[in-house]
Amino acid sequence: EVPLNGWIGDNNHGCSMVDACSVGKGSNEASERDWYNFYERNFNKYFYNVKVPLPIFTHASMFVKYANSYPALVTWIRDKLQEHEDVWFVTPTQVIEWMRNPLSNEDMITQNWGC
Repeated sequence: EVPLNGWIGDNNHGCSMVDACSVGKGSNEASERDWYNFYERNFNKYFYNVKVPLPIFTHASMFVKYANSYPALVTWIRDKLQEHEDVWFVTPTQVIEWMRNPLSNEDMITQNWGC
C-alpha cells in the first residue's frame, strides 16, 4: 500500500487527491499559473521539509474539468526534472520496491528508474 500523503489547497485545507484541492480563487477559474504555483508549493513542502514522496493521485476527469491543470502539470514536471537531478516520477510499485531496497541516486540513474 502507498499512503495518500496530503496536499494543501490554496484555501489551506488538506486534500488527499489533487482534484479535491481548491486552487486559486476556485479550481474551475484557476489559471495555468495558479495551478503551477499550487503544484510547486506542495512539491516544496515535501522536497524541502517533509522529505517523503509526493503522491500525485487524481481522477483523469480533473484534466477535463479544470482545463488549466494539465498544461500546468506538464510544464511543472518538465521544470522539476530540469532543476533537480534527484527528483523521480515513479509508479507506486517502484516506490514500494525502493522502500524495500533503497538505491542511491546514481544507482537509480544506472538502472534507468522512472516512468
